[in-house]
Amino acid sequence: MEYRLRSENGDYRWVLEKGIPRYEGDYFAGYIGSCLDINERKRNENFLKIQYEVSKTLSESGTIEEASRNLLKNVCMGINWNFGILWLADEKNEILNAESYWSEDDNEVKIYSELENPYKIFNKGIGYPGIVFKDGKSKWSRDIGSDMSFLRKDAASKMGWNSAMSIPVSNGKEIIAVIECFNKIGIEEKQELIDVLESAARQIGNFIERKKAEEKTQDFKS
Repeated sequence: MEYRLRSENGDYRWVLEKGIPRYEGDYFAGYIGSCLDINERKRNENFLKIQYEVSKTLSESGTIEEASRNLLKNVCMGINWNFGILWLADEKNEILNAESYWSEDDNEVKIYSELENPYKIFNKGIGYPGIVFKDGKSKWSRDIGSDMSFLRKDAASKMGWNSAMSIPVSNGKEIIAVIECFNKIGIEEKQELIDVLESAARQIGNFIERKKAEEKTQDFKS
């Protein structure tokens, strides 16, 4: 059987346990077996699943709007985080606007949308999404309550968020969007997870750029 086991440092790791019964003659004498750490394998399987789900969503979506919420679902559910926001750059690529929200609980999306939150857009270099928008580098915080660059502390407190992660979405030349994820528990930065999400973000960036080009072509024809 496969299950998660807590290590001495508090992390949970996947273990494969195998056991066989022992007999002494006709007498059952217990079991003998082994436990194998398969955390690496499980992690890789999960990462591949994220990339597959993102690719599937992109292939089945006709517009950015249609794809955005499902992409957040692919990413957040794939990494077991609670809430996601897709920030999309404007036509001049100067300001980020919230394109879509996702939570497994639709009521949380409603609650966040209705909060008195002054940060509905972000300029380059301002706030978490804005910093990623400007620098083109992913950003992760285990404790956003004490992170001076995270500006939405009131909203995060009301939502119960502790960790935040922002991933740049590039079209190959510039950053055109940012994916932001939140978790209600404090999670230490994991570079291998960032690498997988950055790879998925590049696919998303190509999709967004292509759809924007198609929209411009249609507008020109009309």
